[in-house]
Amino acid sequence: MIKLDAYSDADWASDTESRRSTSGLLVMINDAPVIFASRKQKSVALSSTEAEYIAAGEVVKELKWPTQFSSEIRVTHGKPRLHIDNQSEIKQIENIDIERRSKHVDLRYHFIRECYQQSIFNLNYIETERQIADILTKPISGLRMTFLLGCCNIRPVAEARDTKGSLGRMLLLAATCLCLTPQVAGRRFRHRIHLSSWTLNSDLRKMSVISRWT
Repeated sequence: MIKLDAYSDADWASDTESRRSTSGLLVMINDAPVIFASRKQKSVALSSTEAEYIAAGEVVKELKWPTQFSSEIRVTHGKPRLHIDNQSEIKQIENIDIERRSKHVDLRYHFIRECYQQSIFNLNYIETERQIADILTKPISGLRMTFLLGCCNIRPVAEARDTKGSLGRMLLLAATCLCLTPQVAGRRFRHRIHLSSWTLNSDLRKMSVISRWT
């Protein structure tokens, strides 16, 4: 059985010209980053909670691909967990405390609440210091980048130079792209590794290149 974890975060009004926020999203399969993106939001968010609510909607859409794919290849998976560091956002998704100020959020982002009510994913509060998606929203210090990369189970590139096989090359490419992402914060950036090209029954158990899959 595979484990699915999703992380979402936003840097509110990060663009000094348009004041649009930057969304960061990350989907991990068995503690390895598979889907990640850093993109500018299409509309101006009037609060940090709204910006993070929009980012959460984006990552929930991305969760559909690995869940559907695992079902197609008949690999069981646990219920995905969405990790968020904003308590107000969690309350909005759970529909516990909806105030008047939140009504201006566009309706197209409210499907995340429907998905939650249908038990498609679980919500989990995570401390801001351990929010992995923060690495995809803005430039950060080298010390924090190293810490967050460690939370992603990404090792230094030097440790994977002697790696052989297509799986190692794909994971190495993922690590390289993820390290470069903060430099292009605010621009649309996305890289997806296709699990269909992997041998799930053998290679993922034998190879431990950048991330721990066992």
